Amino acid sequence: HDRGVIDTIVEIVAHTDGPIFEVGAGDGELTAPLQRLGRPLTAIEIDARRAARLDKRTAVTTRVVDADFLHYRLPLAEHVIVGNLPFHLTTAMLRRILHGPGWTHAVLLV
Repeated sequence: HDRGVIDTIVEIVAHTDGPIFEVGAGDGELTAPLQRLGRPLTAIEIDARRAARLDKRTAVTTRVVDADFLHYRLPLAEHVIVGNLPFHLTTAMLRRILHGPGWTHAVLLV
């Protein structure tokens, strides 16, 4: 994973406000730096094993959720969406985000 890309994403997110929802947290390459922003963070990961491993390595202020983002209920309150969208699901995920409630910013890598 490119550290420069991760740093850029975190820098962009730092200029936003509100809770962060990370789509496809995986092994936490982006989760760990996002935690350092000191904001509520929910890391959504579809793979139960990866979610369990990530949950053991995250701060208590980070909530790791084992769920399919396409079916995950996003909050009505304002939030920021961050993630590296998988190519084969990009269209479906973008539709889900664009039609979802509450988000103020989306920082996405495709």
